Amino acid sequence: MLHDELKQSAKSLTSFLETHLTKNGFSSRTFYGEIFTAVASQYCDSDRQIIQDALSGHQKKLLESEDARNHQEFHIYAYALLNKAIRTSLPIPNIHFSHTIRAKPTNWILLRGLAKIRFGSAFDKWFWKKILPIVIRVNDRDGFILDRGIGALMRGEEKESHLSDQYQAFMLVVLTDLYELTHNPFYLTTFRKGLNALLAHQKETAEVIRFGRGRGQIFGYGSLVYALSWSLTQDGPNSNETALQKTCAYLFSFQNEDGSFPLVLTKGDDPSLWESYNNLFDYLPFLAVMLWRSSVVLSKNGERFLA
Repeated sequence: MLHDELKQSAKSLTSFLETHLTKNGFSSRTFYGEIFTAVASQYCDSDRQIIQDALSGHQKKLLESEDARNHQEFHIYAYALLNKAIRTSLPIPNIHFSHTIRAKPTNWILLRGLAKIRFGSAFDKWFWKKILPIVIRVNDRDGFILDRGIGALMRGEEKESHLSDQYQAFMLVVLTDLYELTHNPFYLTTFRKGLNALLAHQKETAEVIRFGRGRGQIFGYGSLVYALSWSLTQDGPNSNETALQKTCAYLFSFQNEDGSFPLVLTKGDDPSLWESYNNLFDYLPFLAVMLWRSSVVLSKNGERFLA
């Protein structure tokens, strides 16, 4: 069963991450890897000390790294997933962002809006519920959402660099969270349209994350696996079954014996395809969480469509 394969892959990757984790976090540069590892370890039902080490490492990185502090949207996203996995109410996180959203691309704006709707004041919730559909509509190009900053939007700039398969896939994940949180059918409609647009890029080899910033990277493939898994719970039997199976088979073919993956799904993990902000021990924990979430959503709702 596919959800078992996803679970086994996620478990192997989580074990790899845990072997490289200390109470000071990972030795490599990270911006949010430790807190996503805490989420993956919670899904894996790992020893509580491992989860505590991950959270301690996360706090240490926040104290030491401005780059880590500038990824607060990702921290809050992981925090909400951890809260859900633990099935308890953790203290509400700090959602007073110290950095401006003006230069951030659309995927980041959606992530901040999600945080504000989930944890913000009554005004925050009202404002972001109003503004996010507008942001999406003005960036929608036949299902593809332009991943550009507010400044570029205001100037009417549209560049090839604003189109990215990887960040399209990630925005689809955020759309699932927005829909589950708000029950606004606009997000479900946009999700379906966006997923169809992205799958139009799939080749016979199952490559999908082929164009734009982050092409071939595990961040995008993890996002796509979850988006496809979640789609089955909404629409039942459809053509996305085959796309999910092909994408998982392609992704799993790159998993190493130690449970890890290359950051870019190419032979030899070509460093020329890395962006300056890419961190292996951010993307591996993110991938682990997406695999765990996919396994859970299929085992609860969608696996019957894959029998």
